Amino acid sequence: MAARIRVLNVVAAVAIVVILYHVGRALDWELEARLQEYREGFSDATAASTQAIAEGGDVQPLGNARGLETASLQGLPKEASTSLMALHVADPDAAMPVKTVLVEDAAAGSAGAAEEVGATAEGRSQESPGSSEGGLNLPSDTAEVTNPTAGTTAREAATDATSTNPPTADSPGAGASGDQQFATGVRPILHEGRPLLPDLKREIWEKPPLGSAVPAREEFALRHEMVQHRQRENVVVVTFANHAYLDFVLNWVRHLTDLGVYNILVGAMDTKLLEALYWEGVPVFDLESGMTTDEPGWGTPVFHAIGREKVTLINVFLSLGVQLLLCDTDAVWLRNPLPYMARYPQADVLTSSDYLTRSVDDESLEHWDRVQGPYNIGILHFRPTDPAKHFARAWAEQLAGDSKLWDQRGFNDLMRQKLGPDVHPEGNDNVFWAFDGTLKLGILPVALFCSGHTYFVQHLYRKIGLEPYAMHATFQFTGTGGKRHRFREAMAFIDPPEYYDPPGGVLSFVNNIPEELLIGGDHSLQTHFNLANYQ
Repeated sequence: MAARIRVLNVVAAVAIVVILYHVGRALDWELEARLQEYREGFSDATAASTQAIAEGGDVQPLGNARGLETASLQGLPKEASTSLMALHVADPDAAMPVKTVLVEDAAAGSAGAAEEVGATAEGRSQESPGSSEGGLNLPSDTAEVTNPTAGTTAREAATDATSTNPPTADSPGAGASGDQQFATGVRPILHEGRPLLPDLKREIWEKPPLGSAVPAREEFALRHEMVQHRQRENVVVVTFANHAYLDFVLNWVRHLTDLGVYNILVGAMDTKLLEALYWEGVPVFDLESGMTTDEPGWGTPVFHAIGREKVTLINVFLSLGVQLLLCDTDAVWLRNPLPYMARYPQADVLTSSDYLTRSVDDESLEHWDRVQGPYNIGILHFRPTDPAKHFARAWAEQLAGDSKLWDQRGFNDLMRQKLGPDVHPEGNDNVFWAFDGTLKLGILPVALFCSGHTYFVQHLYRKIGLEPYAMHATFQFTGTGGKRHRFREAMAFIDPPEYYDPPGGVLSFVNNIPEELLIGGDHSLQTHFNLANYQ
């Protein structure tokens, strides 16, 4: 009898496991079907919105694409809502509308810096006032620079308004041509009509008085007045993060201000970081992303969503007509980078690179036809030119169409559609044609704008006797803790003095690797293991 009972128990347990397995599979299938339906709806709505803008018509609300109501997303598991967030689909619990955004140059007039075109989950839509047909409006006083291989003509302004005529407190920002910049997938983070509080105009590191209250969250909304207050010579230096990277943000800001760079803005992805930076006296704006305060894992849906925030910021700041130096928080500035960027007014975009071998021995840009590694978007400089705006919109639309696409991979794919030749072959400035053949790109030298490998491993800057501008904590595989440790090894992380002078002292180690193992040989599998075995 006991044996029979045991057999029955085993059979019952197996039956329960089988039932639970099939129920789980059914739920997975239903979830995937609903996600796929929404992805298809998002793609269709994106195409419809782009066509509508081109024809001067209404924009299809993404929240009601293919008849799928936002409310029907209620009850989805957390993983599903996170994936949808990467598609810029609003969290239904937050009762936020899903929108396609038409961004207008802030300086163009009283219409404001952004006109939201979209609808709520109920399907209400509104027409954008004053939207222009035909896309970009180029200045009339233009000189033509032809790319012989692209078969097209790149029209650039004869006078660079962004560098020679910086805006004053009484004048609008550069790029006030009245053109409207459309980017599918760019969230409406730009708000006008609310004056900037004096409380938010303090100098960097000037902390609010004790006992004062944090202003309402809407006061931190990004807008033209905020950017104009912080810009210097029409340039802003921007990063963004959530609270998990608070110490990195403070480290990033401190290094810049120690170098005399004060035209800084930091985007906060959660309220906790926003308030922390406010109390530290750091200029901060609200990204309104609803992002978690935890550290996202690489390649997760939240990681990809953060990448889309970067592209949103690029589109928005370019619409304001300012030059943008956008950097990751895991980079440390060692020299003021702005004079270097100013050397290349002809470049629409400057990017850092993961290439591990230098092609120049001075401070020149890398030779584009010798750099085999991917471009790294941890350091990007954009000028508010029409080709740069066109690229930024294309990048946003590319990411909006694929929630799993890594933003850096997308950047490389777009930029490498057409490469070369040099814009000025006789000038030897190493600026070259890229993207669609009309954008002028430059690759920052890897020995000066260093990756984690060229700085911490190769010490490439030492070999050519130059002083680096930046180090980016890439090429290490222990997450945020490893990045922090890298900076501390270089004594480039803001810690109290006692951290570097603990009781009993510290053990110092100099990793003295022969140069021929680092840069000699043919960079084959054998030379790799020669280096690994030596260490």
